[in-house]
Amino acid sequence: MSIDDAWRDSFAAFDNSGVDKGVAELHVPSGSGMGSYGDPEFREAVLRIVEERLEEETERRAWRRGSEVF
Repeated sequence: MSIDDAWRDSFAAFDNSGVDKGVAELHVPSGSGMGSYGDPEFREAVLRIVEERLEEETERRAWRRGSEVF
């Protein structure tokens, strides 16, 4: 029996019927950003960070392509 088979067997045999799956008492820490997704300033900041990272990665890939030695 492989490790994958053993893992699948133990996962299938796990009984989670006693686990509370409710979210009524879910605690979201203050400052977690959960309410920020609709904030235009937050969205703009995220887009700016993504664009900066994408630009850095594009530059890095261009440099690698130009520095290949065969």
